[in-house]
Amino acid sequence: MPTLRIIDVLSGMEAQALRASAECWGYDVAVTWVGNSRQIVDVFQHSLPIDVLIIAGHGDEDGLVLPELDESVAGGFPYLDRISAAQLAEFARPVASVIIATACTFGLPQYAEVFRNAGTRYYVGPTDYANAGAAMMYSLGFLYAFQCNGLHAALAHEAAFSQSDDRRMFKLHRA
Repeated sequence: MPTLRIIDVLSGMEAQALRASAECWGYDVAVTWVGNSRQIVDVFQHSLPIDVLIIAGHGDEDGLVLPELDESVAGGFPYLDRISAAQLAEFARPVASVIIATACTFGLPQYAEVFRNAGTRYYVGPTDYANAGAAMMYSLGFLYAFQCNGLHAALAHEAAFSQSDDRRMFKLHRA
C-alpha cells in the first residue's frame, strides 16, 4: 500500500478531499494540520520515508504562507509569517520520492532545488498563481494515475497536467 502524507497549511477543504479520495484509491494517508511552523519542520525531521508528500497551502513571492500566531506565543516558533526557499533548505530532508506542492509559485526553480538537494526524486508545483480548485484537481489526477493506473511519476504528471486550465502551471522537476 503506497503511503501519502499531507501537510495542510490553511488550505481550506483541500486536504479533506485529497485524503478521502486517496484512501478510496488504496493509499495509507496521514495528515498534519499545521497550526505553526514547528509542525512543518517536524514532518521533515521525524517522518519515516513515504511515497508521496503533498504540501497543501498558499504561497507567494516570499514563500509558504503560515497561520497567524498571537504575539504571546509567536516567539517560540522558528518561522512566523512565511517559510522561504532558503529557510526550507535549512530543514528539508529526504522523506518522499515524490513531493507535490500546491502553494502558488512553488514550482519555481528555487523550491525545486531545495527538494532535489534534499533527495526528492520528483518535485511538482505551480510556477504561477494557480486557481485553488485546479491545484486540488492536479493533485487528485496525479494520485489517481500514480496508484490506480500504475503510472510512473513522470507519466502521472502528464495525465494530471493534460487539462487546458491552471493545471498546466504545474511543473515537474526531476532529480
